[in-house]
Amino acid sequence: MAHITQETKKEIVKEIKKILKEKDLNIKMTASVKDYRALYIKLKNDQFKNECEEYETLRRQNKIDYSISSKQVTYFPRSTNLKTLALYKEINEIIKKVGNYYNNNDIMTDYFDVAFYYDCILV
Repeated sequence: MAHITQETKKEIVKEIKKILKEKDLNIKMTASVKDYRALYIKLKNDQFKNECEEYETLRRQNKIDYSISSKQVTYFPRSTNLKTLALYKEINEIIKKVGNYYNNNDIMTDYFDVAFYYDCILV
């Protein structure tokens, strides 16, 4: 059964803040745990808002470049900026490494076994 503790969230947040500080990015971050089963991380920056709007416009027009869509991760941000996608992948790796994330789901047999659910949102 999916389960994440506040201590695990704090460790993940600490590692993500290190990355943001090393890259000297002006990004505000909030993290929360819902029902002890899901981790939600919000990254806020004015640049992200513009990137999300641009991505949605391109998506509606079906003009997203394949080189962008092939670089996106499973839980991908709504962005066409390669630097943002690279940062997002680093955050994804931190969540998996620090949180001891695993996913043994088998949809064919209706078996769900995941460490916890998570989502990282650009705002």
